[in-house]
Amino acid sequence: MPQQFDDPLDTEILSRALKIEAENQANLSHLLEQTAAELGISKDALIQAREQVLEERSIEADFREFRDERMHEFKKSVAQYVLWNSLMVFINVLDKGTITWAVWPLSIWGIFLLIGTISDQTFSKRRGPEFQKWRKRKHARQKEAEIVSS
Repeated sequence: MPQQFDDPLDTEILSRALKIEAENQANLSHLLEQTAAELGISKDALIQAREQVLEERSIEADFREFRDERMHEFKKSVAQYVLWNSLMVFINVLDKGTITWAVWPLSIWGIFLLIGTISDQTFSKRRGPEFQKWRKRKHARQKEAEIVSS
């Protein structure tokens, strides 16, 4: 039966010891397999754990990229809002001497910008449908690029 490491401190100590030992060893994967075998962990379990960790890291990296793209789009929308509404207020003040009709597009556009921001924060979860769609599109683009380059 494999040895249990319930205490996070034990796990961290083991992880650091493995890293220290790896600095002195050339082949880290061999050392990892050897350590796992000594702990009673099967090679299949080790392979499965490695695949899970790599997948989780891939998801995290993709989510950071997704979030960065969304933030860039938001900043672009705010810049457009400020630019166009400044222009409308300027034209309104030149025409009427005060702000009259420019309040309406400024307010309505602002409300839609706010609604978009709130919904983006609500639906942009790591396991959310928007992220999943984005991720599928990203991987499809990567596959197309691989096909084109080969």
